[in-house]
Amino acid sequence: MKIKLFAMILFMVFMSIPAFAQSENDANSNKPVPTQISEKKEMGEQKKADNIDESKALRETAKNKKEKAKQLKSKSANEHRSAVADFVQNLLDVADRQSLGGIGEQVREIARQQNASEDKVTPNLEKVKNKNKVRKFLFGTDFKKTKEIKKEMQEAKKRLNELEKTKDEVDNSADKAIIEEQIKSFQDNINNVLKDVEDEEKKFSIFGWAKKMFI
Repeated sequence: MKIKLFAMILFMVFMSIPAFAQSENDANSNKPVPTQISEKKEMGEQKKADNIDESKALRETAKNKKEKAKQLKSKSANEHRSAVADFVQNLLDVADRQSLGGIGEQVREIARQQNASEDKVTPNLEKVKNKNKVRKFLFGTDFKKTKEIKKEMQEAKKRLNELEKTKDEVDNSADKAIIEEQIKSFQDNINNVLKDVEDEEKKFSIFGWAKKMFI
């Protein structure tokens, strides 16, 4: 009887060894490996450096655009390019001060998209506003380009709505105030651009009505 009991105890001990070893391995696998921590830290630092470089490039682009805006013939195009340049630079300032991967990323993306949109809108505004007066009287404005401008302005409004939603996530009152100011200022510019475009579309022309039917 004692021998059987002893044999059973040995058998139970023998069977429990693999399970104990497995639990130890599982526990160890859940512990952060120093190399992994180091790699994550390096990735975070690299991402931060990339964001700084991108902000610097975008800020320089916006600065150059604002300087060149003075060369534009159309007042509407000049004002839009300048407004976007100010909008982008101010948002980048906020983005750089906000946390990595959070609100800063969202604000930077909005600035990036609006900068790209301006590349489409300003040249179209120049062509619409500076179209030959005789051709404009005969055939009306360039309806295709006014349509494209209005589409971009609607996209800009959506970006402002996104910015409004992220405003409450900003971690200091100064940056929040900057965002509020930029939303109001750029919304005014959007309204001005839309009014200019709609006024162009409404101007009398002999064959403009027919041309508009095919746009």
